[in-house]
Amino acid sequence: MAAVVITATELAAEFKTDPKTVRRFLRADFRDRGLPTPGKGHQWRIERKTVAALRKRHAAWAVAEAKARAARLAAAAAEAKIVADALPVIEIDASDVTEVTALEIEA
Repeated sequence: MAAVVITATELAAEFKTDPKTVRRFLRADFRDRGLPTPGKGHQWRIERKTVAALRKRHAAWAVAEAKARAARLAAAAAEAKIVADALPVIEIDASDVTEVTALEIEA
């Protein structure tokens, strides 16, 4: 009897996520386990019997990805604050500002 297979798109529907995220997970999962991945332009063919195990690994991977993303965002925010704090403060007196009309801008 032939094994029942599903595609990455079908797996994504089962995991309630998008196909791109499932393919990223599958590439990482297969790489971590030393398994070959389909080459560019080839489809994933996942045996139905492996879905339960994949679901558990996907949940752990999703948590790790979310933590890594949060860490990257926190680092970027800290870097932005350092840069912003290093900028000079320029005080402008309201009397120094003149109104520019649309006609002056077009000219």
